[in-house]
Amino acid sequence: MGALAAGVAACVGVCAAGDAQAHWSASYRRSLLVERYLTCDDDIDVACVGPVAAAGSLRAALAPIVLAPDRNDAAAVEAAREAAVWAAYTDDRSAVPSLRAMLTMPLPAALRDTHAEFEVHSLQAEAAYALAALGDRSSTDAVVTLLRELEVHGHGSLWADTLEALTRLDVQAASRYAIGFLARLELADMRMSMPGGSSQLVALVPIVAAHDRAALGELRRLSAGEDATAHGEPRVPLTDAHAFCQVLAARLSLGDEPLRTRVRKAFSGSYSGTMVATCDAALLRTFGDDVADVDILLRHVGRDDLGFDAPMSLVAYDRIIALLARLHGRSDAASRRARAQLREGLRARSGYPHVAQREHRNYAPQFELLHHAALAAAGDVDALARVTAFADAADDRSGLADLAALRALQLQLPGAVELAAARLARDVAFANDERSGIFAGARVRLLEALVAQRPDDPRWAVALVDADIEVREHALAAYSRHAPARSCEVVLAAARDATARGIDDGLLALTTRGDGCRPQLAWIAADTDARDELRGMAIEALAILGVAPARALQRHPPERLRSHVQRAAVISRSLEPLARRRTRR
Repeated sequence: MGALAAGVAACVGVCAAGDAQAHWSASYRRSLLVERYLTCDDDIDVACVGPVAAAGSLRAALAPIVLAPDRNDAAAVEAAREAAVWAAYTDDRSAVPSLRAMLTMPLPAALRDTHAEFEVHSLQAEAAYALAALGDRSSTDAVVTLLRELEVHGHGSLWADTLEALTRLDVQAASRYAIGFLARLELADMRMSMPGGSSQLVALVPIVAAHDRAALGELRRLSAGEDATAHGEPRVPLTDAHAFCQVLAARLSLGDEPLRTRVRKAFSGSYSGTMVATCDAALLRTFGDDVADVDILLRHVGRDDLGFDAPMSLVAYDRIIALLARLHGRSDAASRRARAQLREGLRARSGYPHVAQREHRNYAPQFELLHHAALAAAGDVDALARVTAFADAADDRSGLADLAALRALQLQLPGAVELAAARLARDVAFANDERSGIFAGARVRLLEALVAQRPDDPRWAVALVDADIEVREHALAAYSRHAPARSCEVVLAAARDATARGIDDGLLALTTRGDGCRPQLAWIAADTDARDELRGMAIEALAILGVAPARALQRHPPERLRSHVQRAAVISRSLEPLARRRTRR
């Protein structure tokens, strides 16, 4: 869920980061990219030979499956799910008819309340995900039908996955469904847990993304038990507070009055002892769309004493950066005033311990970075130099450098594209040590931001050989849709510094488009000075492209290349019948 998710970033206050790995329904997550010694045998396995060479087996896997309650169909189900995911990642539009059939496959009464029912649902959810990734809007009504089925009979994570797919296909349709879903909730059930553990609160995502004020009636009903700004004993039980806060945040995002005015007043003054204090982070995430929010956001970036609230500071910086990104390029008087106000307000706080005093308990490098990124976007030249230094740090393994390059791109700072491209090239040799909190998926987000801004720039393609498998998966999806000119040269040059797994997966990805980089791979395969891992995988990639290793090399392979040559020979033998059939046609 979320490997290719788009469109939900617009939601504020209610969104969580999606899973960055390949999608597998029912919360079953694994990678598409498998170590080659585990998968290259006499069978034509897509993980070994790639989706082009294995196209026939992938199409066969998507053929209709007839399930039985007393039979183990796990192998066929798994193959179909894998084929759906590969279709999504490689932008294979030829799979759409088969995926539509999978989405609407019948569920006979005999399969109800058996394991086969779950298998049908998981196949349908996988098809919904793949069709959303392929942009098949004609499947919208069928996805809504599946959601109604999963509400009652399905596993909660299947429902959440399918709602995400609908949000990508048609955010307005997803919002209409979500409003109806909220109307079916009992007011007392504010914890909103679906069977299988998925939160029903994800229904808020499409509503906020669509800015659908038609939802306000249901949202008010679900949060009617409490006045968020009132002092005294709260009427919302602590166990329900999280859900209450998320519903309240959704109302704020939709501009619900007089709630928004009351919360704005609370944030500008004292809100201790109210539900605003309980919900402060969720509510503050709804600010930053309006220049009128500047004072409130500056007020929450931090303090110069031990009353510093780190989580609220992170939210405030995030929303300031979002506001500055929105103001980029605007020259009207209100935008100029807001930038000047932010610049002066941030400068006045540049000496605060969390930003400037590295020995202080409040200090963290991410605060220093975010502070200066915002200052740079507000026009501070010295701050721009600080952000550049963060992004250009050669020895960073924490994710801070990736985060710096990402913020520079989002704010469109001078030189940001070059910083991002250089950062990705430097990252191929290692994975980040820190992957939680603000650093979660930082390199994936950096890649996606660069692709969004410069889809035809081949420099982002170095991510195909990144040390982080999640980054490689996202790069595969982007490469399948764009494949910039000169990607072969850029990727193969970066591969000289990449990890062995990065080389394997990256060169496999190169075989999926155009000529598969055959001339460049042939040159590397013949280069006795090339790294063994790179030269060996080049030999395997050539076999995938139909160029078998020379017989002399097969008879007397160098010891360090033996496993690669053996796999290449297996690949050539496996693909030979396919080549003969193509020749006969």
